[in-house]
Amino acid sequence: MDYKIIVRHFRRLASGETDPESTMLGICGEICNVPYCTSGIYDYCIGVMLGHPEYSGDKNYPIPHPSMDSYNAFYDIKDLWDIETEYGRTRREWCGYIADKLEKKYAKQS
Repeated sequence: MDYKIIVRHFRRLASGETDPESTMLGICGEICNVPYCTSGIYDYCIGVMLGHPEYSGDKNYPIPHPSMDSYNAFYDIKDLWDIETEYGRTRREWCGYIADKLEKKYAKQS
């Protein structure tokens, strides 16, 4: 099933086992780059991010940065996924969070 591909990819991102397609694309872009991603899965992932306990409050830039607003962080930081930074680690942790939610939702339907 399609969700399993995204779950596997997001778990690999979360662990640092793999890097994103582009260090300048966020999680939304990364979801779109996963083969067979459906609009339903994409929309669900977006909803999960907007419901995350640390959500920035900005639906277009949901990942919080420790010292910048989320909009400026997204555009000013060259490598959004840098595992050496708190911001990059947060982005990767959110991928694990999304993977957990996807698995719980879609595993019940299998």
